[in-house]
Amino acid sequence: MSRCNTFTLYFIVFVGAILRFYNYFEIPFTHDEFSALLRTRFETLSEVIALGVKASDTHPPGIQVFLWLLTRMVGETTWLLKLPFTIMGIGSIYLTFRIGKLWFNESVGLLSAAVVSFSQYTIFYSQIARPYISGFFFCLLFALSISELAFSTSDKLPKRWGFFLLISGVLAAYNHHFSLLTAFVIGLSSLFFIPRRFVQSYLLIGVGIAILYLPNLPIFMHQLGLGGVESWLAKPEARFILDFVHYVFHYSTAPLLGVVVIFLFFTKKSGIVLFGWKRKLLVGSWFVLPFSIGYLYSVYVNAVLQYSVIIFGFMGLLLLLFSFVPNQKGWRNFFGVVILLATFLPTLVENRQHYRIFYASPYEELLNDRNQLVADIPTWLHSQPHIIEDFFEKGIERFPFEWTDSLNTTEMLDALNVYSEQHDYFFLGAFSTLPPHIVPLIQGYFPTIVETKHYFNASSYLFGKGENKIEETIATTAFETGALPLWDYIETSALSDTGTYLITSQMEHALEFQLPVKLAAKHPNDFIDMIVTGKYLEGDASDFLLVSTLEEGVSFWGSTSIAHFIKADSTFRAVHTLKLSDIPIHNRYPSLKTRLWNNSGASVAIEQISIARRSGNPILYGFQGRIKKGW
Repeated sequence: MSRCNTFTLYFIVFVGAILRFYNYFEIPFTHDEFSALLRTRFETLSEVIALGVKASDTHPPGIQVFLWLLTRMVGETTWLLKLPFTIMGIGSIYLTFRIGKLWFNESVGLLSAAVVSFSQYTIFYSQIARPYISGFFFCLLFALSISELAFSTSDKLPKRWGFFLLISGVLAAYNHHFSLLTAFVIGLSSLFFIPRRFVQSYLLIGVGIAILYLPNLPIFMHQLGLGGVESWLAKPEARFILDFVHYVFHYSTAPLLGVVVIFLFFTKKSGIVLFGWKRKLLVGSWFVLPFSIGYLYSVYVNAVLQYSVIIFGFMGLLLLLFSFVPNQKGWRNFFGVVILLATFLPTLVENRQHYRIFYASPYEELLNDRNQLVADIPTWLHSQPHIIEDFFEKGIERFPFEWTDSLNTTEMLDALNVYSEQHDYFFLGAFSTLPPHIVPLIQGYFPTIVETKHYFNASSYLFGKGENKIEETIATTAFETGALPLWDYIETSALSDTGTYLITSQMEHALEFQLPVKLAAKHPNDFIDMIVTGKYLEGDASDFLLVSTLEEGVSFWGSTSIAHFIKADSTFRAVHTLKLSDIPIHNRYPSLKTRLWNNSGASVAIEQISIARRSGNPILYGFQGRIKKGW
């Protein structure tokens, strides 16, 4: 290995360490880490296995047991719990280079290692104490051990690499079900490249890994019976892999153009390397097969596929990509790495806002936002109670509040009525799982949103009194004039002299509005609020529904009953909200329809219907999704 290539490798690893250790003591725990930390608070190892893994987790026990042991040594100090994972993230850079060098050449190894070093994908998972970067590291070590055996000139199987093969295989198996799957694919596919003199020992090591995994089988079978995580994870769409590639390259053309420039520069004289297709197929299978299995299982059985679980075979995708690059002189390799750094670094900081978004704990920020206000402002929180209590116990000033989950709609309306009589402001701190109609519900009593602050997966709102302010009205009824050009299912006989629209028990559908979503919303994270005011007259109102649907390429149907909103005087202000961020619209621009469906035969006098757009959180899924520019 030339001095220049050695320097380039050190440079890649050094920059990767800087990107991961920048402001290291300020990195907060994520929700996933808080959840894992909660499951370490048991006295014995058997309790961790029984209660912290088998009863409440879907992962093998390896990382949970490791965290339990680590907390016994260093407590719950954030940076100390993250440190082993960050070190494995840095080590993964070097291992990627070694594998690329062995199977192809040093240029392939350096370019692949550079992407691992500079991409937010691997940086992010190197900064959280979860079984993703650890599984990546174990699978890399497993693949490197096999690579060393495949290219060994020794007559006997090298004991060091045989040992690493056994240990890394076992660790991958106990780390995550997908890292086990990836290691299995790597091991099985590589069998065709193992020298015959090593095959028997190689198979025995595989048997040893299987035997050492046997204690986990009861846990695995129990977790398999629990199914996937479809309560919060949607089934992947056909565009999943395209979105993943965009994420790896920071949703920017700059890193992609950087790769194109490298290919043009490196292949100008010698051309693209087309030979060695067996090796290309091999490394490509390390990513393609686990991804394909996860995709098909998610589509046809239970949703499990996420970006986090395909990181284990990520090196296979990179090695396949750069395997077409011929070996280069040292200075050319350094130039290629500099191009990657020059395109990945600015987009990491600016496009992805990694150090701004990730380094702000949404839990802490919501509490700090509330503590900056006067003490007597009524407050609702929507979050994880045990996590919020942890922050209070660790020094954040406690304030009076209520959990939104503890209130039904009627209780919310009663509380808001009292608050509006006694206070001029109201505070809401909420994660994205907040029922989306709660914000317009609050605006019925505190109409103005004085201030909104957004964080990853959470937002805080300060509401005030004053004029009833809707951010952007898309359409509204005008019963007093009889002018309803945008509405269907209109019966002129239902228009009363008092400026209301009378829906009798015989009228099943009324007041339908339709508009393409691309005209109704400005951003995929926006909300569409349907606000209906009126008076309940008689009959069963339980199935008098506010309905919204998306059609033309996207199938969505949602509804809200007015029964939850009827007051003692029979008046109501009912709200129904469409949360676009949870619907896979992409670029298909479906048609939005809203209507009233009198499915229970009630009689209702409608005073007004408003369809309105409300801006959503531009960094709602900022760790992995696109980020709205200029937020």
